Amino acid sequence: GVAAQIDHIGRSVMRAARRGVPMMALIAGLAAWLIDRRWSTALLSAYVNLFPLSILIIGVVVMRHPVGLPTLVIASLAIGIAIDDTLHLLLVRRAYGSMSAAVRACRRPCLGSSLAVALCTAMLGLCAFHPTAEFGLIVSAVVLVAALGDLVLLPAAVVALGKD
Repeated sequence: GVAAQIDHIGRSVMRAARRGVPMMALIAGLAAWLIDRRWSTALLSAYVNLFPLSILIIGVVVMRHPVGLPTLVIASLAIGIAIDDTLHLLLVRRAYGSMSAAVRACRRPCLGSSLAVALCTAMLGLCAFHPTAEFGLIVSAVVLVAALGDLVLLPAAVVALGKD
């Protein structure tokens, strides 16, 4: 019946998540390696790009929120945005020769695009349909966490490890 189908869909979503998250980390690391050709940068990038997902998971556990398809969509969006900003930073770092110069050059565009996405999705919070409102607010928060990871965590880790 319907309950069995819902249960099957829930298990399918969780299987997809277990396969998807490692692939997302691999994509993030590989993309960074293609730009920088350093495995240390690739590993840092994979970690930083999974940072928003980690914060999302902590929030879901603390709030005892069910993990379902909307949560996984949010995670994928956040990681995609984080990877995009990471690639911009690494490309500019290669061109300018330092991470601090890259952050200065990319800070406004990366933060601007993240703020635009966060503000636009936060507007869904005004929706009367609770799942849509919740989706928009969570996406908004996770996108801001992704920007924080890219503009603070990644540069700090690169400099701290002497890879700048």
